[in-house]
Amino acid sequence: MPRFPVWMVDPKRRQVTIYTGPTTGERFDAADRITGNGILEGLTLDVARLFPA
Repeated sequence: MPRFPVWMVDPKRRQVTIYTGPTTGERFDAADRITGNGILEGLTLDVARLFPA
């Protein structure tokens, strides 16, 4: 059983889905910014930086 959160990165769609439970997740597109939300304090990541132009 995976420990949460789990990040799934989809390079074809340029999306990141962060699962916080087996069926609960939030999807982020290249235009979005991910923050730590209490799990990784201080984390700020523009999703577009994960994908080359």
